[in-house]
Amino acid sequence: MEYSIYMPVNIQFGEGMVKRIDQFCSPKDRILFICDPVIEQMGLRKKIADNLKNSDISVFSDVEPNPSVHTVNKALRIAKENKIDLCIGLGGGSSLDTAKAVACISSADGSFEDYLYGKQVVKGRKKLILIPTTAGTGSECTCVGVYTDTEKNRKTGYRTPYFYCDTAIVDPELTYSVPSSVTAATGIDAFTHALEAYWNTSSNSLCRGAAMYACRDVLKNLYSCYEDPQNKTARSSLSNASMLGGWAFGQVRTTLIHALSFPFADYFHVPHGIACALSLVPVMRYAVSNEPDCLTELACFCSYPSTKDLIAEVENMINRMNLLSSIPDIHISPAEMRDIAEKACALEYAHLIPGDIDVERLTFLLNDFLRRVFE
Repeated sequence: MEYSIYMPVNIQFGEGMVKRIDQFCSPKDRILFICDPVIEQMGLRKKIADNLKNSDISVFSDVEPNPSVHTVNKALRIAKENKIDLCIGLGGGSSLDTAKAVACISSADGSFEDYLYGKQVVKGRKKLILIPTTAGTGSECTCVGVYTDTEKNRKTGYRTPYFYCDTAIVDPELTYSVPSSVTAATGIDAFTHALEAYWNTSSNSLCRGAAMYACRDVLKNLYSCYEDPQNKTARSSLSNASMLGGWAFGQVRTTLIHALSFPFADYFHVPHGIACALSLVPVMRYAVSNEPDCLTELACFCSYPSTKDLIAEVENMINRMNLLSSIPDIHISPAEMRDIAEKACALEYAHLIPGDIDVERLTFLLNDFLRRVFE
């Protein structure tokens, strides 16, 4: 047995934890907050900044879903102009991923695409604090970021140990105001991260254990949060599950579900969590058809009588939360679906799923699932 674990992040978890942010900053730090327009308009960024003693604070609040290379470069310019010492990412995964890139590259030469397509990040990144406001991406605990190249019309992941932040402040109170639709999409993303860390062929006992707890807690709490956003116990459990799942997949990578989510997101122009929901159930069925026992232990741990019941509950939860109702009813020809499957299978990490990948069989399962979605 061989495996490596690397986790340099100082995790601070708990209700009201964000009020202690000044403990992790120097009063002399020149700070750049990175968030989206909604966070800024809600006043949340200012409310958090009021806990700081720093006088030199800049703000970039133009992060969009699936952040573009152009957006990262705009934030980089502000960071360089203000000679920042500390970058604070506040929001969902898009804001956190943008902050990671800015903190890493603001001391270096070149534009972000130089690094996205080959140039290596070197030592010397700015200090980095990440504060998630959704329970889903787990980005606060990973060394991964996902970005959209609008010119090439594709999403691209970037992975470097320098993306690990110094401090992650996970405060479930920040998720109370998240709309139910966003809670559903990000929660399914959290479940997907944990599931893929669990069955990943390069996983280990530590990652698998964390992933099992994360899967169980998402299944127990996600629908409660969807129905009652103010359910504090469920919100806290979901935030913890998201963080655990993020840590676990960050150690061993995602697999076929996420590999499919990128071409699905490009094709349907839907948020990442919904793209994951499209591929989640078909790939679970596919994995079990490859290796019938690959989810048996997880099903038992989550208190389901069988793997079939576990998959049925995941599908039922997706349906109850109307996750796929926003997908445009676009006809996908068999040839187009095969193209999506081939694009996903061309990614190395897609093959970390249990068993071998057969494009024909995968295409059939995807077509069958989408046919039922649009019935």
